[in-house]
Amino acid sequence: MENTLIGLTIVSLGWLIQAIYSWKGRKDVQDWFLVLYLIGVAVLIFDGFVNDLAGMAILNLASFVFALIVWMKVNNSKKVGSIVKSSKKARRR
Repeated sequence: MENTLIGLTIVSLGWLIQAIYSWKGRKDVQDWFLVLYLIGVAVLIFDGFVNDLAGMAILNLASFVFALIVWMKVNNSKKVGSIVKSSKKARRR
């Protein structure tokens, strides 16, 4: 039960960060949201297997995989965006 509270608290902190950025008018997915979400869900996966709740652990694992895919996509597009910006600056010179 303690691990459940820790995992859910970490997930909630991630959502709080995302909400704060959204209130400021930003529409992108924040890295810190995804990192905290992934850490929190990892704790929930561990908790599920330790407490013989394999079904819950597997569902949390699926959530972890989907969030990881989003994190990889967000980070990849940031890298591509910075490469495109730097190549446009190079062409202007």
